[in-house]
Amino acid sequence: MKKKSRKITWRECRHLRKSQFDNHLLTLKKFSEDKRNCSKNFLHFINMCLCKEIRCKDFNSTHTYLELGKAIDLAWLIFNKSGLRRKNIKDILPNHSDEIDCSCNYLEGVYPPDFLTKMFSYQSHKDWHTAIDELLFSYLDPSFSCTFLSYSEDLIPLQEILSDLPIALRTIHLNEGKID
Repeated sequence: MKKKSRKITWRECRHLRKSQFDNHLLTLKKFSEDKRNCSKNFLHFINMCLCKEIRCKDFNSTHTYLELGKAIDLAWLIFNKSGLRRKNIKDILPNHSDEIDCSCNYLEGVYPPDFLTKMFSYQSHKDWHTAIDELLFSYLDPSFSCTFLSYSEDLIPLQEILSDLPIALRTIHLNEGKID
């Protein structure tokens, strides 16, 4: 299942500075320790972008967007360094109810190799950034028509994956940056 890791460059990561890219384990540590409520914030950001009626005036959407972008870049970097492979989309999301029933309990409830494989098999790194860009645009302009999120079946995996992303990154951090 593992492959030879592909060398990625700093320029592929939109939300990581060069120093954060070069020392990604320290960045992972800071992200994991500072962001205890990231899952809730990411999910709240997605919901607020999709439904203008539940928006909070005090919620910092720009900061959450930037943190979400940083988390996606960290996950992409770790995915490539670990040598994991993408799978066919039918193999990772065959049935939503099956996915809930067989979730792995690994430290905090997310098994990182399976999670990262699922995340980057579902969408590419570039497509994840396109999705959060469109979410931010729809938040800023409610009349904006999302092209990426045009179908409701895209929303459930998007919400689940992005809200579990901080848990997966924290699990990787607690495992000293290793993907088992």
